[in-house]
Amino acid sequence: MLQKEFCRQIIIKMLGFVFTFRCSKEIKGKQAECGGGSCHSCGIDSNTGLPNRDCMFFPDKTQTTAASIMYLQGLKDVVEFCDNKTHNAKAPNMQNKMCNYRSTWDVISKSDDFKNNPPANIPSLVPTITLLYVKDRVLCLVLDDSGSMSSGNRIARLRQAASIFLLQIIEEGSQVGIVTYNSGATIKTHLKTVDSEAVRKELIGFLPPSAYGGTNICAGVRSAFQVLRGDDKATNGDEIVLLTDGEDYSINTCFNEVKQSGAIVHTIALGPSAAKELGELSIMTDGLQFSATDNVDENGLVDAFTGLVSGNGDINQQSIQLESSAKLISSNSWLNGTVFIDKTVGNDTFFVMTWVRSTPSILVRDPRGKIYDDTSFDIDNILLTGRLAIPGTAETGSWRYSMKNVDSVNQVLSIVVMSRAADAGVPPVTVNAHINQCTSTWPNPLVIFAEVSHGFLPVIDAKVSATVERADGKSIIVDLLDNGADPDAVENDGIYSRYFVNFDGNGRYSFKINVQGKDGVTRLSARRHGRALYIPGYVQNGQIQQNPSRPPSIGDNTQKLGSFQRVKSGGTCLVSNVPPTGSIPDVFPPSKIMDLKATIVQDNIQLNWTAPGGDLDQGDGNSKLLFNV
Repeated sequence: MLQKEFCRQIIIKMLGFVFTFRCSKEIKGKQAECGGGSCHSCGIDSNTGLPNRDCMFFPDKTQTTAASIMYLQGLKDVVEFCDNKTHNAKAPNMQNKMCNYRSTWDVISKSDDFKNNPPANIPSLVPTITLLYVKDRVLCLVLDDSGSMSSGNRIARLRQAASIFLLQIIEEGSQVGIVTYNSGATIKTHLKTVDSEAVRKELIGFLPPSAYGGTNICAGVRSAFQVLRGDDKATNGDEIVLLTDGEDYSINTCFNEVKQSGAIVHTIALGPSAAKELGELSIMTDGLQFSATDNVDENGLVDAFTGLVSGNGDINQQSIQLESSAKLISSNSWLNGTVFIDKTVGNDTFFVMTWVRSTPSILVRDPRGKIYDDTSFDIDNILLTGRLAIPGTAETGSWRYSMKNVDSVNQVLSIVVMSRAADAGVPPVTVNAHINQCTSTWPNPLVIFAEVSHGFLPVIDAKVSATVERADGKSIIVDLLDNGADPDAVENDGIYSRYFVNFDGNGRYSFKINVQGKDGVTRLSARRHGRALYIPGYVQNGQIQQNPSRPPSIGDNTQKLGSFQRVKSGGTCLVSNVPPTGSIPDVFPPSKIMDLKATIVQDNIQLNWTAPGGDLDQGDGNSKLLFNV
C-alpha cells in the first residue's frame, strides 16, 4: 500500500489532473464525468487513486480572475496574460515546458520586441493595417572584385556560383542589375527583366572577369540603390546580394542609408577575412546571411547562391535544390553519385557540373536507362561549367551521374541538381532551415533547425543531417532528430533539430542541410499540435452546460511519401571567444529531459524518457530509457 501511495503521489506531481493545466489556478470550475446528456462527479480509479480518464474540468462562465487569455480566451472575464503573481508554474503544459516555468507576461515583457517598443512609447492602441501585395523580385548583385578576390581562385568561383544563380535560381519575371566594386563601384548593368534564356546569359556576361584594387563596400551599396530605383524610383522591398572577401573599416558609414532604404540585404562572406560587420547589414534589413570558406570540397559558395530563392511564397516558382556535392578527384578517377527525383518535382530540371582545370568526361543516366554524355551538356569553357537541361518533366526515380577527371593532375569536381514543382496544384517537398542566432559568443551553444514539409503536412522519419563547415574549412556532420528531446520541442512535427557544440576557433560557421526520404519509411503526418484547447462546457448558475463533443481525433494517421532528397543552406553564424584548440574546457552539461512520462504498472511505477548526451544532446544519449520503481 505504501508503494502504491508513493506511485500515486508521483503520478499526481508528474502528470497532474486536467484542472492543474489551469493558469491561473484562480480559474474556478467543476470536475465531472458526462455522458448520455447528464453529468456526475468524477469516479476514482482504485488502482491509482486518480480520477477516471473521462473526468473533465468545466470552468465557471463567470470568473473572478482576469488571467490568463493564453488558457481560456472564451471567457469574457479573462482578459489578461498571467504574470509572476498569477502564473501556475506547476501546470504540466507547453508554456512551462518551453519557457522554463516563466509566466507569459514575463516572457513578453523581456522580449527584444517589447523592450524596444515599450507601451509608453505607443501613441495609440488602435492597430494600423497595411495591405501588401506580392511583386516580382527586383534585385541587384553587388560583387567584390578587389585584389584579394584573385587569391584562392575566388573570382572564378564567384563567376561559377553567380552564373548558376542567374541561370537557375532567379525567378522568371524578376528584374536584375549588377554592380561590381573595389576601391570604387561600377554599375555593370541596370535592371533587366528576366524573361528569356538570352537575358540570363546576357547577365552572366556582366560578371567580373578579374580582380584588383581595394574594398569599398558602401560604394557598391550606394550604386546598387541607384540601380534599384530604376523601376519605380524607390528601393523599398528590393533586394541586394552583397558578396565580399575583405575587410572594410568604413562599412558602417552607410548603415543609416541602408536602414532608411527599406531594401533587404543578403550577405555572402567569402574566406576568413570578410568584414566582421557584414552580417549587421543582413540583421538590420531581415536579409539572409551566408558564408563560404576557400575549401571548395564543400561547394559552399554555390550553396550560398542557391539559397537565395524568392520569399514571396509562390513555391511553384522557386527552384529546389536536390543535390550539391564537390570532391577533389585524382587523375583518371571518377566522382559518382545518385540523385532521386520524386513525383513532386521535375519541371525545369538542370544538372550543373563545375571543374577547376580541364573539362571532365560526364555521364548522366535516367531511371529508364537513357544516357546523357558530354555532347548533351552546354559546356562553357570560360566559366568551366557544364549544364544539362532535362526537357519537359524529368522522369521520377534514381538518376545516376559520373564525372571523370581526365586531367593529368587532381582537380575538384562538383555537381548541383535543381528542379521546380511538377504540378502547380501539388506542393513539392520543401526544407526550411535556420540556426537560432546569427552571432554567438562561446560557450553559448547553437541550435540547428530544419523543417521538412509537403505543403502544410509534416514529413517524418526522414534522414536529416547538417554539414557544419567551421571557420578553418573543416566540416562536421550532425544528425538532426525529431524525437521530442531537447532541443526538439515536439516529436514527429516535421521539425528536426540538434545542438552544435563542436567549436574550434573563432569565425564564421556555415550550415547546410541534407534530407533523404526513403520509400516505405518516410511518411506524411497530419499536424496534431498547436490546436485550440477543447473546452467541454461551462458552469453557469451551478449547472454544467456542455459544448458539442470534441472533434474526432486524427490519431496517428500517416501516409507513405516515397523516396526524395533535398539540400538547403542553413545560413551562417559568426562565433567569437572560443578558447584555443586543445584548451577548450568541458562546459556543456547534459540537456534537459523533455519527455519524462510515468505509468503505473501493477505495483510498480514505470518511467520513460529520452536520455540526453554528455554535452547537451551530444555524445552517448538520444535513446529511449525505461525504468521500473
